[in-house]
Amino acid sequence: MATPIDQLIKDTESLEPGNFQAGDYIREPVAETANRPEVGGMVVSDLASAGYTILYDTITREPSYVNNNMLLSQLKAVREDGSFVFTQVKPSKGPWRGTIKCFLHPGQPDRPRYDDMGFPSCNKATLPNKYQAENHARNRHRDEWRAVEAERETLEREEERQLQRDMTSALVETATTGPSDGQCGECGWHSSATRRRARRASLARHLSTSHPDSDD
Repeated sequence: MATPIDQLIKDTESLEPGNFQAGDYIREPVAETANRPEVGGMVVSDLASAGYTILYDTITREPSYVNNNMLLSQLKAVREDGSFVFTQVKPSKGPWRGTIKCFLHPGQPDRPRYDDMGFPSCNKATLPNKYQAENHARNRHRDEWRAVEAERETLEREEERQLQRDMTSALVETATTGPSDGQCGECGWHSSATRRRARRASLARHLSTSHPDSDD
């Protein structure tokens, strides 16, 4: 069972003056009941900040401001491998930063087109990889990213339809042209090319080399 001192520490460990004014209750008084003793109230009488300390992540080197009331507990935090999460010693190098730009960055080649579409610019240029860049786009520029994705999907569908049309045209041409228009009338030789134009070119070369005196 928690003692009054334990409860006091719990109620005040993360408080800062900006949250309260003098005379405010930190904890409302609770009257005694059959199952619970009386709990006295706690009122702010004076305001003074505990202050802040900069801690650094031991892996990413990212700095963070920690209330001094929570400093000891943060310094004790450990990872699964037993290493400490934070240190007060400033790393010799700054935090690692990526080099990938947001798709709305002013330096992107599509920026003029996005200007015409009324898209805002974004100066984020330290994204670590393409996955994080797409997450940034989806979360920070949701409407613009949806518009770009819709445009890309439309272009891909049109390219796929054009490819299907080209393949169908090639199949029709192959099915409707036989090897006869590439066959030599002198010796029976015929071209193995599948397209009419190629067969005719092959036949012309054959006649010029094998039957130079024939009339074609």
